[in-house]
Amino acid sequence: MKPETNPTDAMITCDRLTHRFHDGSVGICEVDLSVSEGELVIFAGANGSGKSTLLRHFNGLLLPTAGEVRIAGKPVREDLRWVRQFVAMVFQDPESQIVGETVWADAAFGPENLGFSGEKIRQRVQEALDAVGLTAKADQRPHTLSGGEKRRLAVAGILTTNPSVVMFDEPFSGLDYPGVCQVMEQIRRLRAQGRTLLVSTHELAPVLPLADRLVVLDAGRIVRNAAPVDSLQDLESLGVRTPCPACFGRDG
Repeated sequence: MKPETNPTDAMITCDRLTHRFHDGSVGICEVDLSVSEGELVIFAGANGSGKSTLLRHFNGLLLPTAGEVRIAGKPVREDLRWVRQFVAMVFQDPESQIVGETVWADAAFGPENLGFSGEKIRQRVQEALDAVGLTAKADQRPHTLSGGEKRRLAVAGILTTNPSVVMFDEPFSGLDYPGVCQVMEQIRRLRAQGRTLLVSTHELAPVLPLADRLVVLDAGRIVRNAAPVDSLQDLESLGVRTPCPACFGRDG
């Protein structure tokens, strides 16, 4: 079952998107997909199913072997700099995104790299650290933060460039329960702001109540694309752990 999406409202559109790696293996194959503005879409699948590979095409970290990706109607290939401001990604390993010697310097990296004025950088960083609750740790070294705090810092870093689309790649990986709660607080906040959110995860339970759609990939192809309640049957046959029944409902 594939939900109807009005193309004129599409924030992200994929047309027969295919990606082959240098060794000839296929990462994704002829993917057709539309994501509307303000949607929260979960991408699930076994390891190697193609979900992370797919997300990396949405901000030009990977470019397709065939087919096309458009963001707000604009082909990704046309302007990678614009796309990477418009579509931001929180990686599975937040350490890979830490570049500053302090929490403040790390959050400031994006707007500094984009040539913002000093006052605009200060304002954006302050607002971002306030939003993720890290203002009190502005002078702390990022590598001393907990796992949940590092992901919050990654969120702060992308907030400084004000993206319309935010992608999370395995945001709960390696986190304890408090860390998961910290990440979910940021996801709820971003959703309340009306941003388009894409979450690639093995852990459906925390985010499922917020999701508009669940997209399941298998061997590089989309095999499920529907509202979560319509997509949960026999998930384990596709390498996805079925969440508890209490997660099947909707929450805000």
